[in-house]
Amino acid sequence: FSSTFSLDPAHFPYTKASVQGVRDRRKQLDNQLFFDLVLSEVAQVKSGSKYYPPKNIAELRALHDAIEQCPADLLKKQCCIYYILRDWGTHAEYAAAQLLPENYCALMDSYWLLDREQYDEAIKSLTVPTLTPNFMTKILETFTQAQRPDLIVVYVQTLQEPLDSPAKIDLYLSALLRIDVTRALFFTRTAPAALRQGLFEKSLVEATTTHQGAGIVANFPYEAEEEQWARALLNSGK
Repeated sequence: FSSTFSLDPAHFPYTKASVQGVRDRRKQLDNQLFFDLVLSEVAQVKSGSKYYPPKNIAELRALHDAIEQCPADLLKKQCCIYYILRDWGTHAEYAAAQLLPENYCALMDSYWLLDREQYDEAIKSLTVPTLTPNFMTKILETFTQAQRPDLIVVYVQTLQEPLDSPAKIDLYLSALLRIDVTRALFFTRTAPAALRQGLFEKSLVEATTTHQGAGIVANFPYEAEEEQWARALLNSGK
């Protein structure tokens, strides 16, 4: 513990203001930081959110001990420590000393940055080659909450990870609709059959809220089935 963290109170980074800032950010993220998810789902630390952020050295030691005693493998434990050391500014030295793989460091960097609303820096880490982030839905939700559809599109298209749930598909479509209505309409054709009509109707409704979007909708090359859906939607008065 003492070889990893400075015990000098002057170096302790968790001020009253910074602790409150982390707590406020946790509330913004539906009461779950990305680090909370790492602790609970990756490291399998029980009630991980109660340990972070620590308010004093004793609480820091409790957090460290919870990580050290968790059932995760050594690399996952080291990744958790690396995240904490980002708060201290000594993460790079730790990574070099422990020979942590660069892609794992990039992954933890991305979570730390997302937890601090540093989205433009986070996307750089999230799109590192060979990196496959956990918690894709939460990442998409976080960018949506931040009003950053551009980052959602970059993230999905760069990683080429499958949108394997209705929530992921819907979040990506919503981002596309804010950036390129034509692409969004074409994207609905790639969705599972059970979801396609609903996504198509959503696209029409949202697109026609703007003059430009309405023009695109009017001139889109619809398939026969899509024309039927569009007429039914128009007749329904939605």
